[in-house]
Amino acid sequence: MKVGESSGLPHEPVKPNMEMVEAARNFRESLDNFNNTKDKKVKQRDMDRMVREMDVINSLGKSLDRKETRVLAQKVSRDFSIYHQNPSKENYNVLEHDLNVLRESLEH
Repeated sequence: MKVGESSGLPHEPVKPNMEMVEAARNFRESLDNFNNTKDKKVKQRDMDRMVREMDVINSLGKSLDRKETRVLAQKVSRDFSIYHQNPSKENYNVLEHDLNVLRESLEH
């Protein structure tokens, strides 16, 4: 098979949970980068990425089957709003904790 050719087999659709796990992973990576740099351009790039990934988390969170996971996604979204306004260590810790709980919930 050449590059660009289809195998003819249907692709399995990506499950919303897997998309959300990926968005949470990307969000976490950007959150860590944001907190570990003093470079304003890097911080802005990472904040922009966190905003995009949070949009994905919010969008997918609404379609999740498990109420518990939907509630966790909403909590992470609220935590991020607070952190975005005030990126303190305390707000980081709350966001990081709830993001980890959400990821664990999605992976089970």
